[in-house]
Amino acid sequence: MASVFERQLKRLGLFGLTRLSRTPRQGRADIDHTAVRRILVVRPDERIGNAILIIPLLNALRGHYPQARLSLVMARRYWDLREWIPSVDEFIPFDKRSYARNPIAFAAFIRRLRKCRYDLVFDAAGDHSVSFTHLAIAACSGGRFRIGHDRGGAGQCYEVPVPVAPDDRHETERHLDLLRAIAAVDPDPRPLLKPLADHGAAERIWRDQGWRSDKPTVIIHPGARGRKRWPAVHFAAVANRLAAQGCQVGVVWGPADTQAAEEMMRAVDSGVRPLGILRFHDFVAAVAAAEVFFSGDCGPMHLAAATPPRQAVVTVFVVDKLARYRPLGPRDIAVLDDPDHPDIAGITARILSLVEIGALTAASRSAIA
Repeated sequence: MASVFERQLKRLGLFGLTRLSRTPRQGRADIDHTAVRRILVVRPDERIGNAILIIPLLNALRGHYPQARLSLVMARRYWDLREWIPSVDEFIPFDKRSYARNPIAFAAFIRRLRKCRYDLVFDAAGDHSVSFTHLAIAACSGGRFRIGHDRGGAGQCYEVPVPVAPDDRHETERHLDLLRAIAAVDPDPRPLLKPLADHGAAERIWRDQGWRSDKPTVIIHPGARGRKRWPAVHFAAVANRLAAQGCQVGVVWGPADTQAAEEMMRAVDSGVRPLGILRFHDFVAAVAAAEVFFSGDCGPMHLAAATPPRQAVVTVFVVDKLARYRPLGPRDIAVLDDPDHPDIAGITARILSLVEIGALTAASRSAIA
């Protein structure tokens, strides 16, 4: 019953936003690209992977509109991430729960956006369903040209509605389609963070674990959301094999993955070390200094895949979303595996092949020298 009520409420809200955002219809042909001075990208999603996957769009906008001021609405939950996101001039924090409890504060937030008089507003929500939060921000922003995916009737709120792509199109390409709808561009679809300037955190982690800088290191994250999670005991089996082959193996996790991490650590040998819940800076530093990062389909995988210097990321998918969410690095590997009949030996062999190719590279060793 609740879901029916929510759907009806969303339809009512969509109708209201459509009426509120209605302007004299303009099209992409009306955009004077040389006159664009202010751009807003809306992506306040509270999943870190989704924040990472819009980086190619941000970079492409900076390249195509070098004269414009680029602003990003992002979730306050990942506020510390902003120092590693390139191309953005202004980060605007958004706290969904706080604004839901205080509509007056949300109205003030919208007034602030409207005062900026954005030339272009990009609703960078996922295109599989309507995100009412994204739509409300974009539709009420007062932007002259609003661009977003035409999903579930949301296209009525945009001057430039963009058709939804087939499900096998990568998520970064889907975001880039928003810019391609108004400009002829061919940008790099790989999300990359700014290079880490200080590698002291990696040096400290290696020292605390008693690890050597001349031995290959694999960082493992056993978490993922819901049915995307590969069983922790399978991660443990891979970790034990890697340790037996001479790899230094560290396990990291997030607050929501504590149960999976504890289950994994109960099944590993003494050579596998728990690194625990790391701050952004420490996580990025550890991944940058390792040869391989291994995980399931989760936000930290996207963060690791975007971390320079690029090593290698191995991702095991349980749900077949490889085409849409796989890491895009030249040495990255995405595997679809049956959790009931896991290919432990095959996955371990793939990781070891990457360790052998990338072991003792100048980039990884200089990170902790």
